[in-house]
Amino acid sequence: MIEITNEDLVKEKGKEAYAYRKKHNINNDPIKRKIINEEEKKSNNCKIIIIILLLLLLIFLILFLGIYYGLKIQKRNKNIDHNIDNNSDNNIDNNLDNDILDYNNGSVLVNGKLINYSFKATYQTKKNNEKIKLMNYLPNKITEMAVDGIQVEEGQDNFYTFPLSGIHTVYILINITNCSSLRALFGGVKNMTSIVFTSEFNTENVEDMNSMFDCCSSLFSINFSNLNTKNVKTMQDMFYDCTSLYSLDFSNLDLRNVEIMYKFCYHCESLTVTNFTNMRTLNLTSYPGMFDSCYNLTSIELPNFKAKNLDNMFVFCPNLKYINIQSLNCQNYIWPENYYDLPSYGIIKLNNDCINSLTNQISNWTKIIC
Repeated sequence: MIEITNEDLVKEKGKEAYAYRKKHNINNDPIKRKIINEEEKKSNNCKIIIIILLLLLLIFLILFLGIYYGLKIQKRNKNIDHNIDNNSDNNIDNNLDNDILDYNNGSVLVNGKLINYSFKATYQTKKNNEKIKLMNYLPNKITEMAVDGIQVEEGQDNFYTFPLSGIHTVYILINITNCSSLRALFGGVKNMTSIVFTSEFNTENVEDMNSMFDCCSSLFSINFSNLNTKNVKTMQDMFYDCTSLYSLDFSNLDLRNVEIMYKFCYHCESLTVTNFTNMRTLNLTSYPGMFDSCYNLTSIELPNFKAKNLDNMFVFCPNLKYINIQSLNCQNYIWPENYYDLPSYGIIKLNNDCINSLTNQISNWTKIIC
């Protein structure tokens, strides 16, 4: 076996280089040597250009894939939204197909069967098979229940799982005749968007409606016209942080025994339309911050509101430009210095006694009338 050393390899390479130089006559011809050097330089430059082009191609490919998958995700999201809309439409179509006839008087005809109900509420779900709260708790067992035009047996707890996403209409019959308190009954029910009460929702013995709709952030409208509130004593925080609530009508409610309305509509930032025209508060003692932080409230009528002062009722209502508080009792009433409860510039309607005693203290208002 012949062993080849490093020295032998060096000699062999030296021989090859010498043969190459001799063959091309490089040592004797400097011009050829220069040409070969330039060719080697060009070859190296070509290699660099190829590498740069490959890098640019790689960058382009990465950008192309990013745009492609971005458009694919966007298309998928659009399809999801489209499916949600279709499911909502399907829910509406299902309601029609299931032959719902709502008499709005405490009874509804579902597939030929008459069902009584205490309230009708709408709930919004954003995904299929979503389980949500219908109420914060059950004051009694649910007697009858229909969901999207179908009578259901479920009703033993305050949750329900909707198979499809969208807007759902739920009819519930529940006996609350013996309940003295409905405190936080719908508190924190964030999926509820509207509710209508019927005379079947018997509140004649209810004294406590504290926080009844506390933090119902999606609640847009409420119909109270059929409620009996003659014995209610507290409505503290009743609509606390109902940020989507747009309108509120208390014109048909008897509030003669209500004593506490502390932060009644606190942070109802969307509240715009109100009707308290016939609201008589004969025993009201505590109502600080009643409309605190109702940013979109522009006017309010409280002609029968019996109270001794405003007690920060309208603090942080920057768009409020008209207030009717003709029944305000201004006897021995001292308006606080630098009172920030009322926004500057607007019309305030007072009785003659209040005008005489308070005109100088609320001069920042454009017009004071009686």
